[in-house]
Parts: sequence; structure tokens; C-alpha cells
Amino acid sequence: MLINNRYQIQKLLGRGGFGQTYLAYDTHCFNHPCVLKEFAPANRTQYAMQKARELFEREARVLYEIDHPQIPKFLAWFVAQERLFLVQEYIAGETYAQLLRERQSQRQAFSEAEVIQWFQDLLPVLEYLHQRQIVHRDISPDNVMRPDASNSRPVLIDFGLVKQTINRIYAYGKASDTASFVGKFGYAPPEQLRMGQCFPSSDLYALGVTALVLLTGQEPQLLMDQETLEWRWQDSVKISTTLARILERMLHDKPKARYQSAAEILADLRPVIPSAQLPRSSPLPPNSSAAARYSPTASQQPATTHPANRPPTSTTLTSAFIHHCQQELSRRIGPIATFVLEQVLTQSANLTPAELIESLATEIPDLAQAEEFRASLTSELWSSPQFSQSSSNASKNHSKNLASSVSLPGTKPPINFSSDFLERCQQALVQCIGPVGTLILDDLLMQQTPISPEELVEAIVNEITDPQQARMFWQLMHQP
Repeated sequence: MLINNRYQIQKLLGRGGFGQTYLAYDTHCFNHPCVLKEFAPANRTQYAMQKARELFEREARVLYEIDHPQIPKFLAWFVAQERLFLVQEYIAGETYAQLLRERQSQRQAFSEAEVIQWFQDLLPVLEYLHQRQIVHRDISPDNVMRPDASNSRPVLIDFGLVKQTINRIYAYGKASDTASFVGKFGYAPPEQLRMGQCFPSSDLYALGVTALVLLTGQEPQLLMDQETLEWRWQDSVKISTTLARILERMLHDKPKARYQSAAEILADLRPVIPSAQLPRSSPLPPNSSAAARYSPTASQQPATTHPANRPPTSTTLTSAFIHHCQQELSRRIGPIATFVLEQVLTQSANLTPAELIESLATEIPDLAQAEEFRASLTSELWSSPQFSQSSSNASKNHSKNLASSVSLPGTKPPINFSSDFLERCQQALVQCIGPVGTLILDDLLMQQTPISPEELVEAIVNEITDPQQARMFWQLMHQP
């Protein structure tokens, strides 16, 4: 079965209250496997479907900007045959619900050491999301995967953010109490069950419940007093006092009494983590306040750059250096690099090149890539004169002006672009990477510097992270 003249359905992966999930091949991208999620709203009036489009378009940018190696990439969304579809990266592997069933068949569950390592791997992912005001809303063993690839860390799947949007679509034109619940009973905290409200601590509650299920091999309902609804899991598993205290705080029924960030949990976990394993807990962005709470103090950390080798602090930014930073950042975090660079330059005027490098490096989720970015840019800053500008006559507001030249909302497209050409660009982009292509085109058109049509095509090619998709777009734009 071919969906939207592009996605070839291979098999059903799952079915839930909100729709069905398929493994599909993208016939426009050399049959690359992907996950296709189908949602069929019960209310399919013209008004409801229009609202569906509006809501999905609004959420598309949020999903597209998530760029973390432990979260499947959001690729596209579309509406077909009065159904809503989401396209995401396919991760081959098993869910922790499947892994637990395999253990239970051997009368086993997960050990304390395994769950501590699991916390180390997943808490940085939640910190990444929560720093961006994104709450998962639906953490459970079914929504955490262990990829087949060796030495891979757990992957967080099936965001409740999507289900929340679908839930709102279901509710249009109906009584407010007919909307479906987002989350899983037993895993969702009281505030989510009673009021539909979610906070970062709500995710931490669900993560704690999931950890208990992995440790005990029992469903949440069996770990709770049926009359008082208080947790009674302590007799079901023997664990260290430290981990027990952490779980008790994660599972508090009052949101403010729980941990307020993933990093706080990581800090309290350190006493029970073997020293040989400590580096594994480091994927938190190094600029986050969360990372600062559990990192060694400045006096304990080794200096990564000798003071004598640091770029001079008086050096000011040049347009060539900013453009090079954008290219290097795009290699590591994709098209969102333009937005990140714009935001950094707008919020912090009069940055030196060294300060810009550090500010951008802290936006890279993967610490190894962040350190590589720092080292590469710092080295090139020294060795490439065109990246430096030490003149005392340089404007103090130069970096602020450059921020405007990168991208500013509200500017008009260059006058040398015909509407036919822009429409052709948009159609080609959507064909290659889906509806999110419109967002890329909009961002490029908001730049102030006028460019020619050919330069716009090249700029779009540079924004497409998949080389095959970029080549296909270039070919479409150069067809007679």
C-alpha cells in the first residue's frame, strides 16, 4: 500500500487509541525505512481537519528542532484521505517492555546496576528536552527502546506531545470531558491524570515508575496500596538506600516535592555509581545549569586550553568567521544551526570569537562533537587571518549587526525572486524532505542580504542534512 504516493507500507508496528504505526519505505529516498504514524480523528468535519492542519503545523517546528542522538528524528507530516500522518526516523531494536518480558520468561528482572546505568543514559535526554520546555508526557517501558546497534544508549520514542495535539483535535466540537487521556495509567502522575497538566517533574515521576517496573518485574498497580494509593514497592525488591531515597522522591504525589530537574537526580546518583562508569553520565549540555550542579568545580576541572594559546580577547567578529561557525554548527546539529546562531548573536552583543565558539558549543547535545567543534574553531581562529579582526576602530556593535544579517523575522524576500520560482523551490523541498521544507525556505527568505536564485538553491542544499535528499533537490531545481 502506497501512502501519499511516497511511503510504501511494509508492516504494522503497533496500534493504540490514537491510531496505528507502520514500518514504511520512503520511495523518494531510495526506499529508506521510516516510521509512519497514522491518526484518524473521529471528528472529521471540515473545521476539525482545518484545526488539525493548524495544530500540526505549529507542533512541526517544535518536533523538527529536536536534535538528539537518543531521540528519533522527526522527518515530515502530511494529511491524506482525512487522516494525519507523521514520519519519523526508524530505530531497529526492542522496547524495554519486550526486554522485560524476555527476562520474566527466565524469572528475572533488571538489576540495580542496570537501572542505575539506564538512569545515567536517559536522564541527560530528559534534561535536553526540559531545557527546551518540551515534556515527553508518556514515558513507560513501551516508549524506551534499546537499539540493535552495539553499545547504543536507550532511545526515547513516542512523544505524548503528538498525542496531546491529536487529543485537542478529537475534542473540537465535542464536550471537554470526551477528550482522551494522554499518558499511561500507573505511569502518569496525579496532576496529569486529574488535570491534564504536565511538568518536567511529571516526566521524572513516570521515569521512576518505569525504573520500578524494570527492577521488580511487576506492573505499577501491583506496587501500590489499592486503598490508600500509596506506593508499597519496598518489599518487592532489595536495593541500596541511596537509590531507594531517589525513587521515593521521584514518585512523590506532589510535583513540587519531587526532583525539579534530571540533573538533580544524576547528582544524587553519583554515590552509587562506580567511578569507572562516571564518564558515561556526561551527555548533558555543558552550559546547562543542570550540568553545573553535578560537574566538578572549576578548580577541579583540567584546563582544555592553555592561557598562552587562547585567542586574544580583543579580537572582534568578522562575517567570514560567523559564516564558518554556521557551517561547522550545521554539520553537527543540522538546519537548526541558523536559528541557534541567530539567537546567540541577538542575545549577546559584543561577543569575541572565543566567546561565540563557547556559546555555540554549549548548544551541541553530544559532548564529543561539542569538544570537536571547540577545538576545530579555536585552531582555525588562530591559523586563519581572515577570521580575525583586531582593529581598535571596529564597531562595538558589530556582532549585533551581524546577528541581524544572519536572520531577522519580518523582512521581505529579495525582489529578484519571482513567485513561480519560490513556488517551485517549495514544491521541490516538500517532495524531498516533506512539509518541514517550507520552514527551511521561510527561514532563508527572512535573511536580509539579497541573493540570486542560484545562490538560494545552493543555500537550501546546504541546509538539507541528508546528502541524497540534497542531491535530489538540486537535480529537481536544475531540470529544464
